[in-house]
Amino acid sequence: MLISQFEPQNIWAMELDKNGQTVMKRVSEITDIQDLLEEYATGSLYMAEMIAPQSQSGGEELSQ
Repeated sequence: MLISQFEPQNIWAMELDKNGQTVMKRVSEITDIQDLLEEYATGSLYMAEMIAPQSQSGGEELSQ
């Protein structure tokens, strides 16, 4: 997967917060996944929705 070819500090993740605001942060700054980044490829974590989860909202915000 292409995303796995880049270093986590060079990848920006975007997601909606609880207020519907877009939040951007570097993957290397996501504290919840630091241990996982040592063991798994960034692309695998993205596909597992550990990075920028898409299904939490059911896609409703994407259609607005």
